Amino acid sequence: MNQFGTLLRFYREQCVDQDSARGRLTQARLGELLGEALGIADGYTGAAVSEWERNRSQIHKDQRPVLLAIIQILYQQGGLQTPAEADRLLQTGNYRSLSRDERRQIFAETERVDIEDPAPQRHESGQLWRLMVILMTELTYNPVDTFRRLRNDIAQGPPPHWPRFILAVLGWPFNRWSSDDLLKMILWIGLWLLTYRFIMPSLSWPFADHAAAQSAMLLYVTGALTLPLFVGALTVTKRELFWQRANLKSPGMLRLYTHQGALVGFHVAYGLLVATAFGAYFLGLWPVSGWLRGVAAGGLLLVSYAAARQTPLNLWRAYGDLRWRDGRIFFVFIFFGPLWGAFFLHYYPLLLAPFGLFVLLLAIGLAAASISWQRRQSGKP
Repeated sequence: MNQFGTLLRFYREQCVDQDSARGRLTQARLGELLGEALGIADGYTGAAVSEWERNRSQIHKDQRPVLLAIIQILYQQGGLQTPAEADRLLQTGNYRSLSRDERRQIFAETERVDIEDPAPQRHESGQLWRLMVILMTELTYNPVDTFRRLRNDIAQGPPPHWPRFILAVLGWPFNRWSSDDLLKMILWIGLWLLTYRFIMPSLSWPFADHAAAQSAMLLYVTGALTLPLFVGALTVTKRELFWQRANLKSPGMLRLYTHQGALVGFHVAYGLLVATAFGAYFLGLWPVSGWLRGVAAGGLLLVSYAAARQTPLNLWRAYGDLRWRDGRIFFVFIFFGPLWGAFFLHYYPLLLAPFGLFVLLLAIGLAAASISWQRRQSGKP
């Protein structure tokens, strides 16, 4: 995941601009300073910097002078302190770290040992570690910095200050959101409520009677067929630079396999929920409270979304492109919801019996053994 923009925004907001009335480096001012450093008359606009920070556009790796100028400005303005922080910023955008000459050029005032013998970079830790660093930075420092800016904004203007305080507090969670972001949040909340309504009744064992079981499984089948479609629709990949540069022969396959990933992830997560519910049932911990079911519904959507983003990438890595013949077999998951609903409706009393867990585990084991045997026979990895 490219988080260059997130970290760029963080370091910019730590800068102190002596020429600004508010004392912090704005996006427009960063663009002006970039123009001065690079000898560009008009510089860069604040809108261009905003696009970088929101990861809507990306500086090309061949534009190394632009990246070095950004680091130089952030360092001079006090937002970025060390070569290690500069390397972390570059690595989150998949750029190479600073060379020894670049370190000398930018961090000439730092101690010589930091330039000559920099600490080894943990390239093998990968994107997960970088994402954790960014998220911890956001959670730890940005609220403090945001509160400081709010306090300065509230102090400016005639008394009383409390109306500005109320409006600032109410608007603080959304001050970086666009109307599209707000709409997506509303849609995801709606999808979470639908998941709770359609999926969770199928886990409310034991059912009062056959009619209640039939109603619950009908809701489940409806949700299993429709909810992954909504998850796939809310998983936006069209504007991502990675896929734009992948030069796919059939761009429509990206959207198709995004939906497939949402479908597979949804049913895999539901299978895990069913297995967990069976274990809790036989341990006497079932049923659980409503808020735990709400968390489970959110987790189901989270796994579905993650699979929607990962499935096209896995296929692209394996085959170098996205083609119908390479991943079509997994569309069989379309039938999982109706088949499981019909099976469970007729056999759930048997599964809830004392030996039901053993029967379920035996069935899963046989299915896994069958798949393993088929793969060995076909010679496929």
